[in-house]
Amino acid sequence: MSMRNAIETFWEQCSYRPEVIHKEKLPKDYEYTVICGMGGSHLAGTLLQSMDEKIFIHHDYDTPRLPSEILEKSIFVLVSYSGNTEEVLHTFQALQSTSYPVAAITTGGELLKLAQVNEVPHIVLPNTGIQPRAALGYQLRAITHLLKHPTYDILGTLTSQEALSFEAQGANLAEQCLNKTPLICSSGENRGLAYYWKITLNETGKVPAFFNTFPECNHNELSGFNTGTNFNTPGSYHAIYLVDDTDHARIQKRMHISQQVLEEKDVTSSTLKLTGSSKIEKLLTACHIAQWCALHIAEQTQADPEAVPLIETFKRKLND
Repeated sequence: MSMRNAIETFWEQCSYRPEVIHKEKLPKDYEYTVICGMGGSHLAGTLLQSMDEKIFIHHDYDTPRLPSEILEKSIFVLVSYSGNTEEVLHTFQALQSTSYPVAAITTGGELLKLAQVNEVPHIVLPNTGIQPRAALGYQLRAITHLLKHPTYDILGTLTSQEALSFEAQGANLAEQCLNKTPLICSSGENRGLAYYWKITLNETGKVPAFFNTFPECNHNELSGFNTGTNFNTPGSYHAIYLVDDTDHARIQKRMHISQQVLEEKDVTSSTLKLTGSSKIEKLLTACHIAQWCALHIAEQTQADPEAVPLIETFKRKLND
C-alpha cells in the first residue's frame, strides 16, 4: 500500500477490532501503564499520554527509570510495529528478570516470537505493508483495547467525512513550508501532537523539522531568532502553531504574541486550530493533516515518502 493510500484510508483504522492472545494473563489490578517503543511505534502512546497522567513513555534500552512505587504498580506494553526494534527487544529481555506484567503489540518479527514463547499477552496488528507512523489508528485501537481504556469506544465512532478538506489543509501548509524548516509549536498539554508532526515531517516529508511547547519556548527559543547571528538566515523558517481552544488563556496569548514577534524576524507562520467533538478526535484530525502536509512536501521535492534510507544506512552501520 502506498503512503497516499495509507493516508486516504486513515480513518478506517479506527474500526479495527484487535484480539488479545493470552488475555487471561493480563493483570487485573494496576495503576500505571508504561508504553515502551521507538519512532512511529510509540506515537500512539505519546498521544494517549496527553490525555492520561498515569501513562508513561519509555523510548530507550533496559527497564524504565521510574520510581519503584510506580514500577511496582505498572503494566508494561511493548510496541514495535515491525517486531524487530532493538531497544524494545532489549527492554523485553530486561523485564523478563522482573515480576512486572508485560504485554506486546506488533505485526510480527522477533517481538512476536518472544511473546509467543513466553506466553505473554499480545496483539498481532494487521500487516498491511504501511509504515509505523501511518498505522497510528491500528496502534491506538490495540493499546486502548488492551488497557480497557475509555478512548477505545470513542475511536470506534470516528469516521471522517472531510478527507478532501484535510488534504487541502495539509497541501496548503506544505506550500507555505516550501524551502523552509518547519517549527511546530503547541501547548505543553499537546506536546505529543507536536512531536507527531515533527516525526511525520522528518520521515514522510524528508525535511528537518523541530518542535517546542509553550510556555517553555518563550524562556529560551525566542532568543535564537535575534538578527545578526550566523545561524539565522532570514526567511528560512515557517512556524506552525497547533492551537486548542481548551489551552490555558495565557498560553493562547503567548502563542499569538510569539507569532507577531517572530514574523518581525522574517519567520512566516500558520495557525492550525484543533477541531473535533472529543480530545482524541482533535488529536487524530491534526495528525491526519500532518500526514497530508508531509506527503505534499515529499511530492514537491520528488522524495520517496515511504523509504527512510538514512535510517536504514545508520542501522547497517550500527550492526557492522
